Amino acid sequence: MLRPSLVLNSMEPSTSLPPLLCPCYPSCVDRNDPACTVRRLRLALDLFEAGLDLERQRLRREEPLLCAADIESRLKTWLRTRPGAEDGDCPGRRKPLPE
Repeated sequence: MLRPSLVLNSMEPSTSLPPLLCPCYPSCVDRNDPACTVRRLRLALDLFEAGLDLERQRLRREEPLLCAADIESRLKTWLRTRPGAEDGDCPGRRKPLPE
């Protein structure tokens, strides 16, 4: 679930921001700094969770009589077969994963 502390209303630095976010992101990204990499990964995972929550809400709005198990089943199907991203989100050719 998206936490309210993750929402930025301005680009002004604030001491109340969690360490996950940095309002001056473009100027402070250091790809060699492990802490920066961890913050960026945490942000990406939080955004992924927020996307899942939004899709769950959409499914509930469209089909209010579905039980939680059916919603989770449809959510898994959506993750596997999203329109426009059937082959993934990256450009390039598909390669089978090694066994």
